[in-house]
Amino acid sequence: MNNKKILFIVEGEKTEPSLMRRLNKIIGFTNYEIFSYNTSIYELYEELTEDDNLDLVLTLKESAKTRAEIGVLSQKYVSIYLIFDFDPHYQKYSKENLKEMLTYFNSSYDRGKLYINYPMMESFRDLRSMPDHAFLLRQMKVSDLTKYKEQVGKLSDYTEMNKYDFKIVMEMITHHLRKYHLLVKRKISIPSENDFLNYNYLSDIKLLEIQSNNVQNGCVSVINTSVFYLIDLKPKTFFNCQFSKFVLKTSAK
Repeated sequence: MNNKKILFIVEGEKTEPSLMRRLNKIIGFTNYEIFSYNTSIYELYEELTEDDNLDLVLTLKESAKTRAEIGVLSQKYVSIYLIFDFDPHYQKYSKENLKEMLTYFNSSYDRGKLYINYPMMESFRDLRSMPDHAFLLRQMKVSDLTKYKEQVGKLSDYTEMNKYDFKIVMEMITHHLRKYHLLVKRKISIPSENDFLNYNYLSDIKLLEIQSNNVQNGCVSVINTSVFYLIDLKPKTFFNCQFSKFVLKTSAK
């Protein structure tokens, strides 16, 4: 994979690029570029559908503001990952638009693979000392989402990315992957490599439906799906790793 370049299209210009760089450094992956869109997925949806132009990179290139951005978007990539927030409190929030995006951007090797983070990017580190037994049930009230970043900053035991190492990252991914498996498949176990490879955009849409129903009840289950790109890149590295085998209790405490 190292001889083939990957493009990350992310929502923000600080947290997402910083996390991608740290994670890629930990797994020894260097051949990539990051493009920060700097606004929500709901704006991206409008931009893509405005002229029925679903060529993602071309659309972004046409609206690029700097030579550096144009340079990034002019290169050839073997895979594209889109990383955006759920943000149900955003004024343009639309479950149906998200469903369309998940359906269209369903493969990193084709048009791109969309990962939605619930409620937003900071969910990746919304963890207490691992194993965090309460994580499977962790939710955030929709009414408190404007305070979410601040809350994570106060409560997380993993606020400093420069301290992340291979073990910490593998355990983080395991927490989010197991929660995904619980929400989508209703299974407590950590999914196998075969389970992961059988996930598809329909699984992602099911998670979206679950979260949209949660929103109707005033909450969002905390889960970060963007970290799954590391498994997508190197599934053997993750599933052969001993850190992905630890047991999480199912009851919160």
